[in-house]
Amino acid sequence: MKLSLWRVITTDYTIYACLVFPVISLIVIIVSLGNPLLIGILTILSAAAVIIAGIRFVRILTIFNENQMVDAAITRVFFFRGRGTLFFEFTYRGEKYSSKQQVIRSKTTTKLQPGNSIKVLIDWNNPENALIVELIT
Repeated sequence: MKLSLWRVITTDYTIYACLVFPVISLIVIIVSLGNPLLIGILTILSAAAVIIAGIRFVRILTIFNENQMVDAAITRVFFFRGRGTLFFEFTYRGEKYSSKQQVIRSKTTTKLQPGNSIKVLIDWNNPENALIVELIT
């Protein structure tokens, strides 16, 4: 099993939004004809967005490398416009956990429906931090 950077970027809402923001900021800067205050603000916010995306990716990579995979079931799916939330439940070490993952609406994410069996990777220190394997590999 191999982590797919492309799949992570195109399905994980936080990373996607944080990487799209600097692109939009660049377009706004170009259109605004070089307003120094706007350039400064958007540069700082863009840098913060990229840092947040990096932190999120490291967190995903950490969970992936721990390789604690369990069976789970989708319990609820909610989409609004271009994003959504997938809710799922699983049992780990005899305890039942509920978790969710914020996603971008795509063919991959919309095919996951309530009742579907899935595999999730969990953070063994905090099992509620779980990632749907299909969305990152």
